[in-house]
Amino acid sequence: MAAPHLVVSVTAHGYGHLAQTGPVLEAVRRQLPDLRITLRGDFPEGVIAGFLSGPLEQGPAPPDFGLAMTSPVAIDWPASLARYAGLHRDWHGAIEDEMAVLHALSPDLVLCNAGYVSLAAAAELRLPAIGLSSLNWADILDHYRGGEPDVVPIVLEQRMAYAGARPFLRCAPGMPMPGIPGVVDIGPIGRRGTGRRDALADGEQALVLVSAGGIRGGTPAAAWPELPGVTYVFARAEDAATRRDALALDRLGLSFIDAMASVDLLITKPGYGMFVEAAVNRTRLLYAARDDWPEAAALDAFAADHACAAKLPGHAFDAPAAEVAAAILALLDRPRAPPLEPSGIAQAADRIVAQLTGR
Repeated sequence: MAAPHLVVSVTAHGYGHLAQTGPVLEAVRRQLPDLRITLRGDFPEGVIAGFLSGPLEQGPAPPDFGLAMTSPVAIDWPASLARYAGLHRDWHGAIEDEMAVLHALSPDLVLCNAGYVSLAAAAELRLPAIGLSSLNWADILDHYRGGEPDVVPIVLEQRMAYAGARPFLRCAPGMPMPGIPGVVDIGPIGRRGTGRRDALADGEQALVLVSAGGIRGGTPAAAWPELPGVTYVFARAEDAATRRDALALDRLGLSFIDAMASVDLLITKPGYGMFVEAAVNRTRLLYAARDDWPEAAALDAFAADHACAAKLPGHAFDAPAAEVAAAILALLDRPRAPPLEPSGIAQAADRIVAQLTGR
């Protein structure tokens, strides 16, 4: 009997959707060691290996893109709306193209995070399909631009496509999804790293990881305050190079998730992966405000309940250095929160395995 084949489409809007999907696929593979996985996502070379190990086939990237961004927190609306208009101008043609891709791949199950074109195509082909994410692009587009005449039909087509997911697994903390049928709530999904503090420091200094996720820019490295006994850790050497008190992960050979498990504090923007993985790894969390983002309320509540966390004043990373310094020192004086169990991993994996095996 042939091994089951799972085709996974992941929106490359930063790395957050891949961070949600990777641990679930690892858990599925532990139950189904012979499973074929074809991953579809427009990610830079080498990125996927940081989230998913083992045998992996790669298929053509799905047409979903999320949103065009000018920074980790600023949406490029002219570019985003132009891309959505282009995708939906010949919506039936887009679905037919995607149907051809799925037909050639011949999956037993389609998994999407958080795209919708593959869901629409799978429905037309009568292929079983599961959605997985803390967000969906229909409700996000509707939140920001839903009243605009050109956007209304796009959102309607998106919602009809998402209806092809049976179920849509909304991992906590998820945004409200009033327009998506078949939503099933599951627990949080986040990776657990291995503490490697020795790779970052040989003294007693506090380690502060600074990251805005997989979208470049947005962390003004030169503006963070110098603090006695504090060393900053940046993902990229170009950020660390501007400071005397900073390290760069890409020069230390340490993965991001292991760094997360090794530091005392994370400074970041509101985003699912950063918040959940900080809670899973007991890392204190200092984050920039982004109150207009549809996930913000759920993320704020999650941080208050499950992390040692504080929100920077102002929008994005523009808080005055003195206020950033005070917030860092105050958080470092607080005890770490208990570790969070990422229960959504097993819940999502069990759903996928049941669909693949008929259990």
